[in-house]
Amino acid sequence: MCNSGYFVRSFFTVVVAGYCLSSDANAGDETKPPSAAPSATAQPTTPVQTSIEGLKEVKTESGLKYWDIKVGDGAAVEPGSKVTVHYSGWLTDGFLFDSSVQRGQPYTTSLNKVVKGWTEGIGSMKIGGKRRLEIPPGLGYGTRGNPPKIPPDATLIFDVELISAVAPPPQPKQMSVEGITPVTTPSGLKYWDLKVGDGPSPQPTSSVTVHYTGWLTDGTMFQSSVQQGQPITMPLNQFVQGWKEGVGSMKVGGKRRLEIPYELAYGEGGKPPTIPPKANLIFEVELISIKP
Repeated sequence: MCNSGYFVRSFFTVVVAGYCLSSDANAGDETKPPSAAPSATAQPTTPVQTSIEGLKEVKTESGLKYWDIKVGDGAAVEPGSKVTVHYSGWLTDGFLFDSSVQRGQPYTTSLNKVVKGWTEGIGSMKIGGKRRLEIPPGLGYGTRGNPPKIPPDATLIFDVELISAVAPPPQPKQMSVEGITPVTTPSGLKYWDLKVGDGPSPQPTSSVTVHYTGWLTDGTMFQSSVQQGQPITMPLNQFVQGWKEGVGSMKVGGKRRLEIPYELAYGEGGKPPTIPPKANLIFEVELISIKP
């Protein structure tokens, strides 16, 4: 999947063999799974859809349809889990557009970073199970499709085998700012120093290494390097304006709460589907190091 730390560019993009399974089909592709090396002696076998004759069809309120080809005997999947699956995907006319089975390598992703049809359909499976998913356009790529192989308003068919699932770590909680005097800058940014660092401050062109968690004002967490267990490193001048100002005045070793008005973040348009229009954002940022 793409480096999720680069939240100023795109959010929650997962790429499967070149086809974004996120709702943002135009987001970047930084870590697509490697294709299996071609064999000099044999061509890969094209997967065939498993027969669902005689199997019970389940249709959910969202419009997703699925058939349990095999019910798993392992643990149920928790929301946001990292799952490892083998899958093949077809259009309704039988065109195979992607397959980990054909590549000979299973695929691992987080369920909160894929199209809604996968989040719902795999999220109710058990480890060891195999399921046919019929995903309507609204739970897949919608009216845009994902050219060149997935047309607009395409219903997608997947056969998915759930190999393993790892529950996500607990979500970070916002630290209390009680008793800490907030600072409001002329731009409208507000911040609280949870811990004042004792190192140098970054320059406008410095690269900064940080741990961070971001929330909407209703408490919804939309991104966290802390939860992913890996800090991000990025030039300070590539962040949203609220980060440039708020992190730019920190010192290494410090930790700060930022309350960023939407004008200093993603503006009136937001960053769909995760950041709504005119969204004020809350971040807790730890400045680990800087590099000129």
